Amino acid sequence: MAVAPSFPLYDLPIDELRWVIKAMEPANLFKLSLLSQRSKDLVTSRNWKAVRLEINVGQKGICFYCCFYPFLAVWCKLYTDNIVPNEILNSNDIIFREGYDGPEYKWRKKGFEAKDWLDHFKTTFHLKEFGILFRDGAVLVNIDYLYKKFGTPNYLSIQNFFGYDINDQILKVLAPKNSLHVNARSFGARHNHNTIFIQTLDELKINGHDSWFSLDHLLCINARRIVCSVLEVSLKVFNEFLKLWKSGSNSRLEELHFMLQSFVPGSDIIMKGIAYRMVPREQNQQRRFKSCDGTVEACRGEGMDISRFDGTKATVCIIQRQMTVFLHFYVWHDHCIVNNVV
Repeated sequence: MAVAPSFPLYDLPIDELRWVIKAMEPANLFKLSLLSQRSKDLVTSRNWKAVRLEINVGQKGICFYCCFYPFLAVWCKLYTDNIVPNEILNSNDIIFREGYDGPEYKWRKKGFEAKDWLDHFKTTFHLKEFGILFRDGAVLVNIDYLYKKFGTPNYLSIQNFFGYDINDQILKVLAPKNSLHVNARSFGARHNHNTIFIQTLDELKINGHDSWFSLDHLLCINARRIVCSVLEVSLKVFNEFLKLWKSGSNSRLEELHFMLQSFVPGSDIIMKGIAYRMVPREQNQQRRFKSCDGTVEACRGEGMDISRFDGTKATVCIIQRQMTVFLHFYVWHDHCIVNNVV
């Protein structure tokens, strides 16, 4: 639908027009961007960058979710057929909704394919990356079709177990470029986890409750950043891991964050037999670590500095709250150091 030259918004002086655009929320900006190329260019000039763009795959079909800080979101659903596995029925039409529980509207954009909707979100809200999230209905969706329509995601999230074949197909066809988030139960005890862990990723996140995670799995992980909250993992695993890291394992690793469970002081087990230099809390919290995604964070609590055989320095931070142990491990590669403070 083209916008007539007499569209009232365009009758405003340029300064007032920019002020109106600046005052609009993302949902209204998105609707305006669909009217014409001129409208889209105007919205793009607002320079409002979204936090993230996700394609949610579940029982409700295939949905775009564009999130803005702090609580704003634009949600669009593509029409899918009732044949299993589902494919997009008509990519010209979407169901549009403001936020989580706002009113729904139907919108038609003639000539638009599924990839065009993705590109429209990315260019309008200044995003280079997108992710695909599989929720409760992945078994209903054609995985090959998703790849054909959207390509390779920057990050992939699988939070359910859909069956060995389905989960393996998701990982094979939609292997992410940068980041993988999985639930510990997503693949079951029989799955060869190391085929996942050896992927060259920026980030690997594992959450949930399961007991299969071992030292061998940790040594196979090739990601730069590891985040794991699997409480059943033994603290002795990390004691052995730190010793092997000092000897040369996991050379690509930059940071590791684990949430564990222990009935005794975690540091007694994790640091047993490892030489370290204690850094007081006040001094340690002055340090800043730069993650692979560019974010900067302060070290937490007291620090225990250790060294690798090649001279690479790292800091172990262990914070215990009752039976919960938070383990943070920072490797001070040159590109991770902020303001030359180590």
